Amino acid sequence: MSKREITPAGNTLNMLSSGTYVTGNIQSEEDIRIDGTIEGNLTCRGKVIIGHTGRLKGNVKCAILELMGAIEGNISSAEMTILRSTAVMTGNIETEVLEVESGAHIICERIVTKINAAAATA
Repeated sequence: MSKREITPAGNTLNMLSSGTYVTGNIQSEEDIRIDGTIEGNLTCRGKVIIGHTGRLKGNVKCAILELMGAIEGNISSAEMTILRSTAVMTGNIETEVLEVESGAHIICERIVTKINAAAATA
């Protein structure tokens, strides 16, 4: 597995800095990096990067997710989910590609990937 960090593709990167706490849902058309805390759902048409200090208590729906912090909720990622070695994930995962580094902590009942979905319909 590659040890690359996903970087924003677009010109705009929204950011929630460390020490910032948001209660409520967030929607973003552009990529977003979370280093603070969100209690609510996050919907993004682009990439979501949750940094080492980032925490999300709620569901996330996005194109690509890179998790280095913690999520307590479900992930729905259209393209790819990357769980780095420092990631803590509690919830279900639905994604096309799942990459998990050694050391990541995952507690979930269901992981659905493109391969799993294709096998289920065969």
